[in-house]
Amino acid sequence: MFDRSHYLKQFVEEAREYLENLTRIVLAWERQPENNDPVQEVFRIAHSIKGMAATMELKEITTLSHHLENLLDEVRQNNIITDRSFFDILLASIDALENLILDIEEGNNQGRDLIPHLIGQIENFMGEKPLYSQPTAAGEEMGNYELNEYESRVIQKAKAKGFEVFQIDIWLHPDCLLKRARVYIILKNIELLGEIIKTVPPIEDLEEENFADHFAALLISQAGEEEVKNIVQELADIKRYEITPLDMPLPAIDTVEAKQKETIKRASQDGLRLSSRQTVRVGIDRLDQLMNLVGELVITKTQLRQLLIHQSGTEMEEVLKRLDQISSNLQNVVMQARMVPISQLFNRFPRMIRDLAKDLDKSLDLEISGEDTELDRRVIDELADPLVHIVRNAVCHGLEDPQTRAAAGKAPVGHIHLTARHEGNSVVIEVRDDGRGISPREVQQKAMERDIISPKEAQEMGRAEILNLVFAPGFSTAS
Repeated sequence: MFDRSHYLKQFVEEAREYLENLTRIVLAWERQPENNDPVQEVFRIAHSIKGMAATMELKEITTLSHHLENLLDEVRQNNIITDRSFFDILLASIDALENLILDIEEGNNQGRDLIPHLIGQIENFMGEKPLYSQPTAAGEEMGNYELNEYESRVIQKAKAKGFEVFQIDIWLHPDCLLKRARVYIILKNIELLGEIIKTVPPIEDLEEENFADHFAALLISQAGEEEVKNIVQELADIKRYEITPLDMPLPAIDTVEAKQKETIKRASQDGLRLSSRQTVRVGIDRLDQLMNLVGELVITKTQLRQLLIHQSGTEMEEVLKRLDQISSNLQNVVMQARMVPISQLFNRFPRMIRDLAKDLDKSLDLEISGEDTELDRRVIDELADPLVHIVRNAVCHGLEDPQTRAAAGKAPVGHIHLTARHEGNSVVIEVRDDGRGISPREVQQKAMERDIISPKEAQEMGRAEILNLVFAPGFSTAS
């Protein structure tokens, strides 16, 4: 067993990236529900989250991801129509997974309460079909089961170090009582010989007795096949068993990475696939510390220059010139390392717009441009709340419902444009909609009612000054 606390932070960060991409893909899929091509990528992400969560022994995330897999598998088999209710359940599941991730960060269990209800919704939507289909027939090898990258790497490294890898298939007697307890005892005894890195079905299904009579385990051990047999044949309630040394060809690590790159290449061509960034996660505090050290280096360089101002010599000047170049380059690299694309902020709005449109019964279309524009990470964090507020106001107050728009001679679908662009040394973020706009007269009247301006000041203000009152503290046009 391993200490999962060491990897929890990494799991949270990777899971968040998966869920962000999952939301983006699902929203794009919802706009073209007749095209089921995205189901493969959505299924793959759900499977990846399940695999990571199972490794970290996070039961709720593993279980919900497993149910999502089954739901998506029904879509792959054309047994489910991808209508609005399907996407509602899919997005609700994503929300639930995000809440469970938040629980891990904050150390509480609030997100768990909704999981049974959500799983019930998925089951009802599937027509109460069984959520786990028996994965194997008698004698089927683990090589036909899907091994994730983690499992493949573990097996490869184990074989390189001289360990044996066995697939152990076990069939329980049909009249076996308390199958869950029996499976637990069997696995614990097998683990005496090594490490079980995978079970089929997954461990959570075994614990819930969500399987027939057959299950399989993948064991890494220094013991030989005969020792494994001696352990298994002594266990009760086993009708029969098969122990198969796993000699299937495994991809080399560079082959796995090449396959990933090919997947990413296809993704960029599709538009509904995961985006790839060659990045390394670095905490903002470490970047701040690095920036401070760069500052000290610049100061030290300046002091050195002052000390050497009365010294002469070409060699000394060359050294000082090189130090100057290095410190300048280092400062530029640190500044660039703090920059992140504003897409990290913009990507949350398609989902928000979708939910608001549904709640308000409005038809909306969001257009985003300039999402590659880069800003300092701390600036983006500070922009999040005010920008959400502005966009929400545009949807709730600026854009009319389809009937009102039709009466005004407008297209029934409202449009919101969210753009970012460079202007000189500044970055301009613009939120624009084709709604009813802002009434200067109403703003002026409300500002006087709230004593933000006096009647005399109101008479002297131009249109632009009046509109800027919406940013005044305490201003609101709400009745």
